[in-house]
Amino acid sequence: MTGRLLVLLLALVLSAGPALARPVLAIADLENHTGDPRYDPAGPGVAALLVTRFLRTEAVTVVERERLQAIVAELELGQSGLVDPATAARAGQLVGAEYLVLGSIFSVSLPQLSVSLRVVDTSTGDVVLSREVIGDVGEEGEDFFVLIDELAAGIVEGLDLELSARDKVELAQVDIRELEALLAYGRDLDRAPGDRPEALWRDKSRDMLDDWQRDRWVVFNNEGARFPAEAFAEAVGDTETLVAMAESRSSSRARRRIHSGVGWGLTAAGTAAMLLGTASWRVDDTQALVGGGSLAGLGLCWVWGANVQHARRMAVDQVPGTWWTPAEADALIERHNAGLE
Repeated sequence: MTGRLLVLLLALVLSAGPALARPVLAIADLENHTGDPRYDPAGPGVAALLVTRFLRTEAVTVVERERLQAIVAELELGQSGLVDPATAARAGQLVGAEYLVLGSIFSVSLPQLSVSLRVVDTSTGDVVLSREVIGDVGEEGEDFFVLIDELAAGIVEGLDLELSARDKVELAQVDIRELEALLAYGRDLDRAPGDRPEALWRDKSRDMLDDWQRDRWVVFNNEGARFPAEAFAEAVGDTETLVAMAESRSSSRARRRIHSGVGWGLTAAGTAAMLLGTASWRVDDTQALVGGGSLAGLGLCWVWGANVQHARRMAVDQVPGTWWTPAEADALIERHNAGLE
């Protein structure tokens, strides 16, 4: 018994080891070295997106961007003050990070956008990774997410991270696809929540999917929060769709009540037949037992099916793309955003 307990404890320690040993990572805002102030918001936008991606994984522990920004402000460094590896290491240590990611955007010549990337070991100040990352982001920046993919891959390589299958999927999730959407996102990141306009954009990466998933797009606001279908309808003032959603839910509930009623009726009838069969305990009543049991089982299945169908209907009603085509959504979003200016 003692031996088994020791083996179990050893297994728990070994399984917990990787989680306990996860490196702590901080990602600083990228500097804009293009000479074009139009791309200033890209620096914080890229950093925030990278933080979001790595937060979804279990390979690293990520310091919130706001904590690093607070330390940079407290030390009166500014982003340019992090150029020196020793200073960057100190800032990283103050937020508890073992590694600090630094970068700068130094060329925007669409379809290509170039970024220099460095990863600093905060315990030594050594640069463990230094590379130039070039992303082919499209003629109008419509594929900007490719650059984020490349930067994330560089960080994984620099830290020599072991990614699980789940981590790889999470790290590949596209939050913002287009450069213009990123700039809008970056402009509002450091504004007080009450001062941020609720600008919206649609993740168009799902347009590349096949079949029924093609129109299951996702809507985001300036803070990167996902909007379910009803929240999107409320944001753009689409009262007609809100009424249709309410009617759909009401109709689904009514169908569920009817189907459940039939199911419970069958269950009650089957249970009664079984009870009558068992009351006499005669061999001739075997058919009553089998028939009653089958009827009761059918009734329970009917009730279960009614609830599953209702749950699926409710889930579908909350998927953007159920009530609008992508073109309709783009028009609604454009009208909504224009009203904020």
